[in-house]
Amino acid sequence: MILCIGQVHSLGYIHRDIKPDNFLFNAQGHINISDFGLCTGFHWAHDAKFYQVFLLFSFFFFLV
Repeated sequence: MILCIGQVHSLGYIHRDIKPDNFLFNAQGHINISDFGLCTGFHWAHDAKFYQVFLLFSFFFFLV
């Protein structure tokens, strides 16, 4: 099971819904991981300017 999660990470994704129900076993005993609905990539970029503007707006909002 750990190797399945490691493979997903090596492809640049985070599964975010790891539970026994999402591991499937075939007749030969191989394990597959399923349910990638909550999956997200490592390549998410966050924009610091958004948070700076948000904090500035919040500050002025509470002064009024």
